[in-house]
Amino acid sequence: MAFDPVLADRLRDLLAPVGPLREVKMFGGLAFMLHGHMACCVWNEGVLVRLGADGVGAAAAAGQAEPFRPTGKQTALGLALVPEASALDDDDLQAWVDRAVAFVRTLPPKALT
Repeated sequence: MAFDPVLADRLRDLLAPVGPLREVKMFGGLAFMLHGHMACCVWNEGVLVRLGADGVGAAAAAGQAEPFRPTGKQTALGLALVPEASALDDDDLQAWVDRAVAFVRTLPPKALT
């Protein structure tokens, strides 16, 4: 599964003010890690965002995103898929990035090895 490199560049630009991030290949896409937690991941032409269970539920109920199901069956807890994120304008994409970063900042940092 390939990911949209232009969307990855857009996310890099939007995430630059957040501070040091690590990029990791994950789910067949490219994840951006903050304090050891995935904040966002470019996946095909969509973006995965870590919002926590309540945030995913709210985004899904509003019809803005859907729970991420990496195998097609089981839901990845706390991850939402924003489909066709490559078509979003910068302000809308920034809003998703901000939501993901805000949630990840509530989590305790993971030790990096």
